[in-house]
Amino acid sequence: MRVVDVGQRTTQWHEWRRGGVSASNAAVILGSSPFKTPWRLWGEIRGVLPVDDLSRNPWVRHGIIHEPYARQWFEEEYDTIALPICAESSVNSIIRASFDGIQHQGRPLEIKCPSTSNFEDVVVNRMASKGYRLYYPQVQHQIAVAGADMGYLVFYHPSHSPVVFEIQREDSFIDMMLDRELDFWEMVQTGKAPPKDPERDHYTPEDAVRVQWATYADQLKRVDADLVKAMQTVKVCKEQRETIRDELVALMGGYVSAKADGISITRYIQDGSIDWKAVATQLDPDLSDEKYAAYRKAGGGRVRLTVDTDATTDSASLDEVLAEMRGGIWF
Repeated sequence: MRVVDVGQRTTQWHEWRRGGVSASNAAVILGSSPFKTPWRLWGEIRGVLPVDDLSRNPWVRHGIIHEPYARQWFEEEYDTIALPICAESSVNSIIRASFDGIQHQGRPLEIKCPSTSNFEDVVVNRMASKGYRLYYPQVQHQIAVAGADMGYLVFYHPSHSPVVFEIQREDSFIDMMLDRELDFWEMVQTGKAPPKDPERDHYTPEDAVRVQWATYADQLKRVDADLVKAMQTVKVCKEQRETIRDELVALMGGYVSAKADGISITRYIQDGSIDWKAVATQLDPDLSDEKYAAYRKAGGGRVRLTVDTDATTDSASLDEVLAEMRGGIWF
């Protein structure tokens, strides 16, 4: 491997990472990451999608704070020194890694500082845990960059004994992974997007469908504008109605009901609703959400519609779309 002189989490480091495939990208490219899809990663590297700012994520900050303690524990436990460095593969510089540590035998160290529940999952389920399965490709990628025979995956929790997995090099997995990573990088270079995941990626209208979409979007924005005005009128009418109602009730004095000039009024006391979840918890303090699921009625499909009247990046006005399309094959 070739060591790169760049400090981790610096501006230069972010630029260097965008110039290749890093170890944390491995699970994403293989489609096994629950946090990001290949299409999303492709868009971020290409600069067509915004990169999520994780600097304020509490668990990212938690990991940054505890990583030095985990590294120190590992060094003492294994009687070694683990240096956090950045490097590129000597075979292909596109394949890169930011190591939490490289010990004296050239073996990579990857540190994870998960939440208590995720840590317990690792303790109980070991290699079948979500954490192990998610970060296994990352360690194999690091092993490939380092040219090592194995690597260490450490799960660290400040209140529990760390869990260490000594992961052996798996050449068949590495060959498959590197092929996928290089194919992905070629798509980054050529601008050809990976297939989208219909369950996780946004649909973006293209070609002739974009005209239809823009037409409906324009109509929806106009309807929403009218709806806002109508709702404002309704709000004023409701306030006036309540004021008049209160005046009529005041005229009734001690009477419970009244009827005159087409107006009927009845005063009554309505019981409050019962918090059944609180009742169930009172009867059974150990009642979990999983037990509630047994009594949940079947769900149904819903559509949530959001209109951003100031949006200019993901959509264009109807006039802009039509002007753009007139020079194409549809006009």
